[in-house]
Amino acid sequence: MTDMPVLNDAELPDSERDLLAQVKDDFGFIPNLERVLAQAPAALRGYVALWDLISATSLTPLQQQLVCQQINRLHDCHYCMAHHDVLLRQAGADTNTRQALLEDKPLADASLEALRAFTVALVESRGVVPPDQQQAFLAAGYSAQQMLDIILVLACKVISNYSNHLAHTPLEPFVKPVT
Repeated sequence: MTDMPVLNDAELPDSERDLLAQVKDDFGFIPNLERVLAQAPAALRGYVALWDLISATSLTPLQQQLVCQQINRLHDCHYCMAHHDVLLRQAGADTNTRQALLEDKPLADASLEALRAFTVALVESRGVVPPDQQQAFLAAGYSAQQMLDIILVLACKVISNYSNHLAHTPLEPFVKPVT
């Protein structure tokens, strides 16, 4: 197994202290994921930059979190699924929507289901989404811009999900696992 510790405050690189202070301001704490990524400052900076850019997409906060959670489930990242369950709730997702995402079930809301289905198609096809699935997404009221925005979210989630798999990042004590 790879040795990827969760760095404590004293072990965090001086070069990343300002960035990690920003992360702490945003979340109220420095998540274990960022403590792992701090071992590779470029990876940490890339992840934080992509995470920040997600809020600048044309997706609503709820849509952003739905895409994140769907990717987390497809990548089987339990660390991120637990954190994004909280973020989904904060973005206004109801219990049924949050549970359906965890269980790979269709969503009751047709627009959100189209977003979920396109995200699944994008990830599972590694970007070679069949034209009929692209058309279904567009017919649901989404745009080509939102297709590209989902790719941005996917890039961010690849960094976090794959890093968590390699590091076996533990959940913070105050975060409840989801199933």
